[in-house]
Amino acid sequence: MRDNFSSKTKRTLADRVAWKCSFSGCSQVTIGPNVAQDKSTNLGEAAHIFAASEDGPRYNPNMTPVERKSIENGIWMCRHHARLIDNDFFNYSAATLQQWKLIAEESAYKNITKIGSNHPNHPYTLVAIDNDIVFEGVWLSAKNDNWKFEINKFIIGSIELMIDKSTSRNNSGSFVVVESQGDGRILKEPLSWELANNKYIISLIVRDKSIRKSPQSIVSGVAIGIDGEIIIENRTMKIIKGVDYAIQLVRICLSVGFGEIREVPTIGTNLSTYYWKFRNNLNQLGKLAKLDITRLISIPEIANNDSSIPTLNFINRIIDVEILNNGILNNDKIAIKLKLEWGDGTYWEDTININVKNLASCV
Repeated sequence: MRDNFSSKTKRTLADRVAWKCSFSGCSQVTIGPNVAQDKSTNLGEAAHIFAASEDGPRYNPNMTPVERKSIENGIWMCRHHARLIDNDFFNYSAATLQQWKLIAEESAYKNITKIGSNHPNHPYTLVAIDNDIVFEGVWLSAKNDNWKFEINKFIIGSIELMIDKSTSRNNSGSFVVVESQGDGRILKEPLSWELANNKYIISLIVRDKSIRKSPQSIVSGVAIGIDGEIIIENRTMKIIKGVDYAIQLVRICLSVGFGEIREVPTIGTNLSTYYWKFRNNLNQLGKLAKLDITRLISIPEIANNDSSIPTLNFINRIIDVEILNNGILNNDKIAIKLKLEWGDGTYWEDTININVKNLASCV
């Protein structure tokens, strides 16, 4: 059974974006005249953000049938892009589609009012360029391998550093990670930028998405407790595999600081650095944590090396990261609620405790 939209909902979705495709960078008009004088031709579709049925793309089992067929769960697109987001749904997250929907509605609003919108939910997302730049911006376009973003403000780094990257000849290992998408890509070439209406617009040519694998394909390993000690059962070391071992790898990896392992310096996270800098803004801290964990699932340990793979490539997408207990440390650990999609399309959600390095070691 599918929880389909009503005719009224479909019409309202189309009306709210002036019958234009909401796919970022498309804006294709989807309605026009028919050969018959008393008819029109509609080339658009009301696509579901979260699937209408259990076997569909981006299915959310926690939604009710009413929520699945509500206007909040719909986005208007041309037929080509409606098919694309469903057939290639691993590349298009629900959060990204929700942001593109808001952008399309805001654009339509500006066109009819000729003034700026005071939309209370401006669709900003965090974007990381390598490990030294994070900015808040709007995803303007995602045509093929060309991603464009409008920069609102820098969280880490500066426009000067961004411009330096655009002129650098050493682009080996450069990457982009998008918080709302829960995905990242290696760059094919240095970024380019332009200044339009007092806003910096950057363009990035990205490589294909890195291959994900199922957590069930991971080899087994020794079980390690949260205290770091090997777990013994019946006088022998406990062996775990599959999702259990994947969860352990996530917990261990996130407790290692970026650059801490000399042989593979990119394997760790920046969570400790982010914690001490943003611990008084838990919402921002959670977004930065999601951004950094996303880097570990999508960017190879050794960039531009065809044999290198991402550290946590058995995860397809990080859906949400929530900082718990008001961010208070307990035995140098911070509790986070992690929600993710495994490489096989199944979902997992739980609370894990992550080591936080002391402030001195993060400066």
